[in-house]
Amino acid sequence: MQIDLAHSTVYHKEPTLSVLGSSPKDESKGSFSCFAIDFSPKTHEITWLKNGQEITNPISEIKTPTTVGKATENGTLYSTASYLKVKESELTEGDILMCLFEGPKTNENKSVTYKSDKFPLFPLSETDTCVNPTCPPSLDIKIKPISLEDMFLNKKAELICEVTPKEDVAVEWQDKDGQVIVASRNLSESNGKSKFAIIDVLYEEWSKGIDYNCVVEHPDLIEPKKEPYRKSGEVPQRPSVFLLPPVEQIRNNMVTLTCYVKDFKPKEIEVSWLVDDVAPASNKYAFNTTNLVENNGVYSVYGQLSFSLEQWNSSEAVYSCVVYHESLMDTSRVIMRSTVKRTAEKSNTVNLNIDLPQTCKA
Repeated sequence: MQIDLAHSTVYHKEPTLSVLGSSPKDESKGSFSCFAIDFSPKTHEITWLKNGQEITNPISEIKTPTTVGKATENGTLYSTASYLKVKESELTEGDILMCLFEGPKTNENKSVTYKSDKFPLFPLSETDTCVNPTCPPSLDIKIKPISLEDMFLNKKAELICEVTPKEDVAVEWQDKDGQVIVASRNLSESNGKSKFAIIDVLYEEWSKGIDYNCVVEHPDLIEPKKEPYRKSGEVPQRPSVFLLPPVEQIRNNMVTLTCYVKDFKPKEIEVSWLVDDVAPASNKYAFNTTNLVENNGVYSVYGQLSFSLEQWNSSEAVYSCVVYHESLMDTSRVIMRSTVKRTAEKSNTVNLNIDLPQTCKA
């Protein structure tokens, strides 16, 4: 009988280590972080030392689970982090805090010097400057609100995730199960500072509720950053729309029309204005929509249109408050509109009407 024993080669790679100190709100504690990025094999130990002696009585020490990084032609790389809190009373000016990483064939360390008189409270030492790719990057992730007008009129709208800066960044949209949304597309802003992931969201899926995440990857991140976008699928409730009497501000030579939209859900709503059924010019009219007010699960909002008193007195235009909401999105009802007309005879004459397509039953 012949037995062959195959010998598999274990891939060894030392980590990229970085140590950070922070200035906590509770000044009685010192907080430190150690990041070990892209090492192999998975087996390792992280130990904290102060002035060469192991710290045995910290307030707390949290070690993240070792996560799988990226597969390479040589083997799989791993990353982890350790977070340490110690009593400020046990720290002295000039103390050296060291993060020691030990692997099967690796012994790496990084240190930070405690300086109590500077901000941040625990800066890096002069010999341990934090630069990419050693340190986790500072990324600004923004989700731009969906255009409700596009969603309600065109039955689809873009959902945009913007990441700044764009260098070495990969960004995509995923659903709640972590599956990549195939429709994602990436592009860079014309000024070269940002990267975008854009998907087209259909009204049919949006109205039922969606749970998406903008997922951002960077070589110096231990794990991807996620920014959520949530839209509930609750049963909609139709709003009531009231166009309040105009307010003339003689001192400022302005008049303001106010549209009160109340008792609707979900909260996603668009309030806009028309002058003689045409969108008003932004150089002649000022628009403002207040923050939503929530009461017992339903919402209210005010929309305002301001313009010169001269325009108001010299025109017999029809001013319309137009409301776009999910509750009006069945086969025939698209918008709800309330109008006011200023007549030459009586400047304060207000006509309140709810205009719906004639195919609807009042």
